[in-house]
Amino acid sequence: MPVPYPQEFPDDVVRVARNREKGVTLAQIAKDFGLHEMTLSKWLRQAAVGNGEDRVLKLRPTPNVIPLAYSPYR
Repeated sequence: MPVPYPQEFPDDVVRVARNREKGVTLAQIAKDFGLHEMTLSKWLRQAAVGNGEDRVLKLRPTPNVIPLAYSPYR
């Protein structure tokens, strides 16, 4: 089983990712820290939710999308 990172490590990586210069990608930051890009994305989402920020993806209803509960065959 993998050993969890100390909490300071994800906190530092998230801070670096949020304050990155223009043109620097999350993939580059993840590689620099030896992480998978999805791990960094997950940490950023968790930090946004934990801080009450509004950076979490929100689904907006669109007129072109049929709700999943709709079925013309009922």
